[in-house]
Amino acid sequence: LKPANVKVTPDGIVKVLDFGLAKALEADSTSSGSNLSNSPTLTIAATQAGVIIGTASYMSPEQARGKTADRRADIWSFGCVLFEMLSGKRLFEGETVSDTLAAVLTREPDWESLPAETPIRIRELVRRCLLKDRRQRLQAIGEARIAIEETISGVGAGLETRPAEPGGQRPALQRALPWVAGIVIGALVAGLAVWKAGTGQAPALSSTISQIQPPPESSLDLLMATVSPPQLSPDGKSIAYTGKGPGGKGILYVRSLDSLSARPLSGTESATFPFWSPDGHFIAFFADGKLRKVDISGGPPVDICAASLGWGGSWGSDGNIVFVPSGASPIFRVSAGGGQPVQVTSLDSSRKEAGERFPQFLPDGRHFLFYSESASAEFSGIYAGSLEGGEPKLILRGIASATFAAPGHLLYLQDGALTAREFKLDRLEVSGDPVVLQHPSSGEQIATLSASPNGNVAYVEGTLNHAMQMAWFDSSGKRENELGSPGEYYTPRLSPDDRQVAVAVAPNAPTRDLWIYDLTRRTERRLSFEPLHNWSPVWSPDGIQIAYSSNPKGHFHIYARPANGSGSVHPLLEDDGVEYVNSWSPDGKYLAYSRSEPGGKPGWDIWVLPVSGGGKPQVVVQSSSNKMDPDFSPDGKWLAYDSDESGTKQIYVIPFPQGEGKWQISTGGGAQPRWRGDGKEIYFMSSDRQLMAAEVSERGSSLEIGSVRELFQTISAPVVFRTYDVTRDGKRFLITTQNLQTGSKPIMLITNWPALLEKK
Repeated sequence: LKPANVKVTPDGIVKVLDFGLAKALEADSTSSGSNLSNSPTLTIAATQAGVIIGTASYMSPEQARGKTADRRADIWSFGCVLFEMLSGKRLFEGETVSDTLAAVLTREPDWESLPAETPIRIRELVRRCLLKDRRQRLQAIGEARIAIEETISGVGAGLETRPAEPGGQRPALQRALPWVAGIVIGALVAGLAVWKAGTGQAPALSSTISQIQPPPESSLDLLMATVSPPQLSPDGKSIAYTGKGPGGKGILYVRSLDSLSARPLSGTESATFPFWSPDGHFIAFFADGKLRKVDISGGPPVDICAASLGWGGSWGSDGNIVFVPSGASPIFRVSAGGGQPVQVTSLDSSRKEAGERFPQFLPDGRHFLFYSESASAEFSGIYAGSLEGGEPKLILRGIASATFAAPGHLLYLQDGALTAREFKLDRLEVSGDPVVLQHPSSGEQIATLSASPNGNVAYVEGTLNHAMQMAWFDSSGKRENELGSPGEYYTPRLSPDDRQVAVAVAPNAPTRDLWIYDLTRRTERRLSFEPLHNWSPVWSPDGIQIAYSSNPKGHFHIYARPANGSGSVHPLLEDDGVEYVNSWSPDGKYLAYSRSEPGGKPGWDIWVLPVSGGGKPQVVVQSSSNKMDPDFSPDGKWLAYDSDESGTKQIYVIPFPQGEGKWQISTGGGAQPRWRGDGKEIYFMSSDRQLMAAEVSERGSSLEIGSVRELFQTISAPVVFRTYDVTRDGKRFLITTQNLQTGSKPIMLITNWPALLEKK
């Protein structure tokens, strides 16, 4: 297949002619005057190894080596023609036939020469056709026909909308694809076929909206769905989501849209923020302080790199992954095969940037969208960044969730509705007016969003503002009563006398305020009113002060304020790090906190801060692993924390303020340690959100570990956050859990969403 064999008749019919010229080249093949693009085909012993057959510029690597040829050689030549039609440039050229063959064997295509608006599905098709290893190459030309037909019909990756060219001409890419489809059909019938190119306009296909109900054996985890949405595969035919299986354990599921059952992926317990590889064979996710990937066809997950509190990622076509490794971090890049992450963006203190979230590659594979969270509302929104670095560009102010979707639009959530706006890839900016595509049917709002190149969109209705409920449980797991109304609650902490609860609440996301619940008087009051992220409250031993983490300067630092609401806020620690406070020593002298370096560099360490006397912060546990959630024992002699130093988060205890030894409490994974009031038991959450209890006893300067037992399965929020606290007697547990009234939600699916634009 080569351009000389593709003909267009006067009435617009494409014909593929393959005469198989049985003529040996008599001229010197090294002659520089020959037209190499039309060099004759050698067809002697067409399938015999050792004979070079084909036209130099369109010859597959196996043909150039004189090896046996099969249909995959034709797929290669089709890829060459497709590349040439899209770019206007010949893929492989040389001064002589030998030079051209050498280019075929050694040179990679110049992907930058493809137009920027080339749909990602077409880019992937060209790439698959031009893989030098024919075992990895596209195996059937019919798949190419499907990809192109769906793209030009609007079901596939689509075309970027552009103004008409002078004289009414459509962009070259839009004009080319119908003819390419004709070539594919020609290849399918092996020599002669007809394709009615017509005007190249997409057929008027309708859009449908349907519900995907979780299968009986699982349910969609609404808490997870509102934080890390279900993700459509690149071909739009499958969806991955975090659900609850038998016993309430969370795990990653994959469901084909043409199937009634979902398949759990083994080893993905506690998975958050899943995202697909470009070929749809792998899913990457965060769990146990790691970025991992799992083959959807089977096999255990494989670690890619450390990521203590991952907040989203995207897998590019060149094998790079961009991701956010922790909650107060910029964006990093790492190879999908593993390695050391490299920082791509930087948190901007002038914008009071607290962290970045949800990076997503754009079609060029170099730029990406992400959400920037700022202490100042005017700077929060969707930005565009680049792998080359540089200043990110604000795209949509005040929007937290957006995705690029062909044909040349951003889809995002605004005021609870699915909204589209035209997006210029070459200028990285929106244009025109926003168009509301879909209002929620539940009366709440659309909470999450995922789109695939074939025109499918998946979302879930329901919000975090109604997804959580603080509830009391006894030690057997019996639900006793609820505290407060449904809302968005984080890091609850009981006062020393168990009569009050301090908790971070998000009534006006993305900010969080501190609230106090009086358990005796059954009242609630707001403690903070600043437009900030106030987080992780900790009571002083006398119950008078509350220390917490907040971000008035962008990064999270440690502050304190009177628990009764009188008096002013005073900073306890404002250095160049990122700090999350977690525990106040019983003698009132120290605060224990987790600290990371600014910029979200891998690794969180345990530090203590002398509260009075002007002492300097002291590091207690420091290494390249992630250590979080330090908690003082009731007598102040021990410090428990969780660490992923062994590859999985486990609970450890060390003596404090000094002493030798370290004891591992958990064996099957653990996070969020909390001591019973008498110091004889440590509670923690397992990786699958089981509440656990470990007996401990002091023997001189040593700690003895007794039995470790399961108390009950929780349906708490993901273990990314501190989700519970326990009364001093260990008999009651306050857990931020899923609101039973919202329960499991169906996944809403829109097919061929561009058709909705036609109706507006």
